[in-house]
Amino acid sequence: RHILDVMHIEKNCCDAILGTVLNIPGKTKDGAASRLDMVDMGIRTDLKPTPGPKRAKLPLASWNLLLDEKKILCSSFFNMTVPVRFCSNIRNLVSMEDLRLVGLKSHDCHTIMQILLPVALRSVLEKPVRYAIIQFCLFFKAICSKVIDVSKLQQMQADLIDTVCLLEKFFPPSFFDVMIHLTVHLVREVELCGPVFLRWMYPFERYMKVFKGYVRSRHFPEGCIAENYIVEEAIEFCSERMLREDDITVGIPSRSLSGLCNGCKPLSGATMVTVSAKQLRLAHLCVLRNTEDAIPYFKEHMELLELTFPKFTKNKRWLREKQNATFGDWLKERVANAMSVPDNDVSETMRWMAGGLRHEVPTFSGYHVSGVDFNTKSRDNVRSVQNSGVFLLADAMQVASAKDRKPRTDDMDFYVVVRCSDKDYEGANDECEDPEVDQLAFIPTMPSVETFDDVVGHQPSIHMRDGDEGIWIVAPSNRAAAAKAIALRMKAVQMKRTSSKDAGPSTTPKALSPKKRVVSAKKKEVSPKKKVVQTKKKTRSPKKKTKAVSKKSVSKTKSGNSSESNKIKD
Repeated sequence: RHILDVMHIEKNCCDAILGTVLNIPGKTKDGAASRLDMVDMGIRTDLKPTPGPKRAKLPLASWNLLLDEKKILCSSFFNMTVPVRFCSNIRNLVSMEDLRLVGLKSHDCHTIMQILLPVALRSVLEKPVRYAIIQFCLFFKAICSKVIDVSKLQQMQADLIDTVCLLEKFFPPSFFDVMIHLTVHLVREVELCGPVFLRWMYPFERYMKVFKGYVRSRHFPEGCIAENYIVEEAIEFCSERMLREDDITVGIPSRSLSGLCNGCKPLSGATMVTVSAKQLRLAHLCVLRNTEDAIPYFKEHMELLELTFPKFTKNKRWLREKQNATFGDWLKERVANAMSVPDNDVSETMRWMAGGLRHEVPTFSGYHVSGVDFNTKSRDNVRSVQNSGVFLLADAMQVASAKDRKPRTDDMDFYVVVRCSDKDYEGANDECEDPEVDQLAFIPTMPSVETFDDVVGHQPSIHMRDGDEGIWIVAPSNRAAAAKAIALRMKAVQMKRTSSKDAGPSTTPKALSPKKRVVSAKKKEVSPKKKVVQTKKKTRSPKKKTKAVSKKSVSKTKSGNSSESNKIKD
């Protein structure tokens, strides 16, 4: 069976949305023909073109952006910075002069459709139209996820159908081609075939890039690919099965990729700075909270605080703040007392972490940790990519107000901005790899699925945008205009014929226009060359004539002889 390719469906849908919203020539589904089709269908007749002496004007519909909104959308894409190896540089795909996106590849459309476009559309278009497009983008994000809950597929299908119906309210009928229709079948394919990432075309497209690199002669590309593939397979087999571990090979790096991914190293030179006591205490507490060996010490310290301050046993907020302020000094004394015993169970990690931080610490503008590069905010400001912002899920205490004495400890989203990236502990030979961060609460601005129906559900459909702006169409050439006039005339004639058949035969002859009369008169006139040809065709050869005459004369003589013989008999 054939399987729908989600990669190309997503790309075509992204091109259709961006082309129609930004009115990109060659990509838009809107135009004079689309508006005239809607007039013929009797829907949205107020969007018909307004003819002019040289140009025709199309009024802005609900799916068109104003000039200021185009600038906002394109500037949003132009100023976006994404992490390293996340996608291509979006800045190179935006044309601020023409206010459009050009040269989009499949993965660019994948990133824009699922992540960047919902963010860029937050302040443009009308709210119902904007929410319908965002909901369509969120469907692709849900269907392309690596983990899908099977119990939610039916609801996902229902939401998609509602979204397509909402798009039909705000977009022209020409927008809904076969690619928009194929999205309805994607949920069923997930039920039958599993997640999308196991069967889309991205790995095959990437492997085609490897095959193109094998070609050395363009006259024989297939032979080059076959030979290079066999050689590569043979080398890999020999290096994995026949060589020993101590053997040195040519072309294979000594440091494996696994070591690079698991290793940690600075990406810039170190700068020694002096940090305040408050910052050191917060950094020390952050590292201890994320250390597994320190969890039993936190529990022991909390029990000690509950015994020391029985009045505040029910006030968890006060106990947590007290623990954060006194845990560092208490841990230092606790580990020192435990170390005085010869046979103690204190781990080596807790021995050097209990000593605290140095006041003079090295800082780096970039650091490589577990295969990911982290940069400071100042370094990202001069780069086309950004790796200073990190999203994390932390266990935090949440309160309703300042007077709330019953806080709730739960997972909370944080957006972390890296400021400096290293701390050096006293008594330790190695450096700590955990960065100091400023933790800011992350407030999601994307519309949720629950509020989508309340905002869009029962609002009347909007067809036109406010203002006098429009899309100007240059008048076509005379030849194109004549062809269009002929097509319209033929259409009108066909409609008259169908109406005449339904009404019955007409008694009055049809009057011809002056142009058609001239054409018919020209058709009746025959050139002298044609006359000569016709006369030549009609005249016969003299031989044939003589034969015909001789036959006639013979027949006449026979008839004459017969008549004479009859007279003689009489």
